[in-house]
Amino acid sequence: MTMMSWWAIPVAIGLVLAGLVVGLLVARRRRPQGGTPLANTSRFLALASFGRVVRRHAVVQGLTGLTVLVMAVGATMVAVRPAESETLTTELASRDVVLCLDVSGSMIEVDADLMSVFEDLVKEFDGERVGLSVFDSSSVTLFPLTDDYEFLADQLGLYAEQLESWDWESGFDYSGTMLGYEYGSSLIGDGLAMCLDLFDHTDQERARAVVLATDNYLSGAPYLTLEQAATLAKMSNIRVYGIDPGWASYYGYGGDTVEAEQMREACELTGGEYYTMDDGGTVRKIANAILKEEAALIESDPYLVVYDRSGRGVAVMAVGLAGLVLVQAATVLAGRGRRRSL
Repeated sequence: MTMMSWWAIPVAIGLVLAGLVVGLLVARRRRPQGGTPLANTSRFLALASFGRVVRRHAVVQGLTGLTVLVMAVGATMVAVRPAESETLTTELASRDVVLCLDVSGSMIEVDADLMSVFEDLVKEFDGERVGLSVFDSSSVTLFPLTDDYEFLADQLGLYAEQLESWDWESGFDYSGTMLGYEYGSSLIGDGLAMCLDLFDHTDQERARAVVLATDNYLSGAPYLTLEQAATLAKMSNIRVYGIDPGWASYYGYGGDTVEAEQMREACELTGGEYYTMDDGGTVRKIANAILKEEAALIESDPYLVVYDRSGRGVAVMAVGLAGLVLVQAATVLAGRGRRRSL
């Protein structure tokens, strides 16, 4: 506890002492220097009623002085401005998550479900920024990193509807992801590399993760292989969490296909993990894995917070004022009672 205006204490003491001195001087000046002597006052002074009046008057004066003193103490407590101070720093959560979705033909049947998975995943976050990129022959950013979760929910719902409305007869070119189709499709390495490019603030220490949804069935000649893109992620300290629809298990091939093993190795290379859609609780596992990442906490510059504690002084003043009112009210009522008895 500190006093921001400590000088108010000696000022208050000085005022009290000055008041006492002035009071004594005034009382001394008003003391009668002479007068007319009265006879037989001893009988009057000996009356019990007179004694009660004198004692009552003394009590009233004493209580009045006490309440005024209490008010003065409360006023002094307010005047010195008691306060408590604390030095604080703000920790800023700095997790960035990019959702990276393969929208090639082999993924269409599960893309809508994956978008729902992404929507559930977003619900697990609190304060993280989330971005979404889709790829096939080319990569398209649907929205950059943002922490506007209402916007995210609306957009993910819209994209899920678009994916559900696709049919084989009309063909599919999702948001321009078929540019350069003559060079192939499902260019996973290139798609992951473009997802990595969404991360900004590279000069800051932040926790960065990619949730990659693909079956890892390559059909073309990408600039980068999945392993090369995973190496780039590792160099940038970005973890990759893979979601495999599990076609191998679906068709009875087992889970040890070359594509599945490559994807697992790529994710683990970055420090991330690999999951399949038929693995129970996929969304929960991915959410927990990402949330357990060692998030970079950026501390702001320390700042001083001062808390005013004048409330106690105000309370003391209120008690003194209430006591003064009660004393005066009791005195008035007692005086009326005496007049009626006469």
